[in-house]
Amino acid sequence: MVAVVEKNGVGEREERIVRLALGLLPGGIRSEVLRIAEKRRDFPLGLSEIRVRARSRSSVVISGENIPLFTRLEERELATLLDRVLGGSLYAHEKELSEGYVTLPHGIRVGICAHTHREGFRFASSLIFRLPLGICSCSEELFSLWAGGEGGMLIYSLPCGGKTTAIRALSHLISKRQNKRVVIVDERGEFDPREYLDTTVDILRGFSKERGLEIAQRTLGAEVIAIDEIGNAAECEALMRVGRGGVPMLATAHADSLSMLMEKSAVRPLIDRGYFTRFVRLFRRGAAFAYEINE
Repeated sequence: MVAVVEKNGVGEREERIVRLALGLLPGGIRSEVLRIAEKRRDFPLGLSEIRVRARSRSSVVISGENIPLFTRLEERELATLLDRVLGGSLYAHEKELSEGYVTLPHGIRVGICAHTHREGFRFASSLIFRLPLGICSCSEELFSLWAGGEGGMLIYSLPCGGKTTAIRALSHLISKRQNKRVVIVDERGEFDPREYLDTTVDILRGFSKERGLEIAQRTLGAEVIAIDEIGNAAECEALMRVGRGGVPMLATAHADSLSMLMEKSAVRPLIDRGYFTRFVRLFRRGAAFAYEINE
């Protein structure tokens, strides 16, 4: 079943995200992005990425379209931008930098393409701002699918396809409408606790997925566990332990089709053993948000 849902209007959360991201950017890049914004009806909700490079073309991604920018930054300008992103403290973010990203408030993730040597970080050549914008307009349909069955749900898409947006919205609905204790395992700090102040959602931030899953099940008594972007063997082994304990899981993964998902050797056992019983593919159609339910 395929459906397409148009995105809704901009709220305070989206305004905060855009204001923070644009406020960090150098003036020339920021001005170009704003000029593009004036000509597009899908801004800002369609904005998913701002990619800033040193000595090369920067770009933005709006509704899946790569749009090149003309302003070119020197390496020292990119270094200044990185310093702002890090709040002036390289060492405070050393662990994140070793994983190639930094997470800012409101769930903004900044990927860092850097040159390193054996002693550690050296300098960055590009910064990729991933903005958690957009509204999961199909959240009602997905919640109905969740509430209408048993077992877990696996949501999959290519990058920037709306996975995190969907799991963010569904966690909120499951808590509010089913009064379930939902625990989100948030390894990279992409879920804003302020969005869940009136819910029964708890957020485990900064733990590895494997450790977070164990804590969610054994210590926090989760009735539903939500986890973003599963994939490696250790994570999937931890998910199977949770599944054996009977806790339903809401998870996402990178794939563009159910067959591609089934080809993932770590994920396949979770599907074969019935820990996931509902599968949803997310994708974009221009400025529209589309989903496909695999039954």
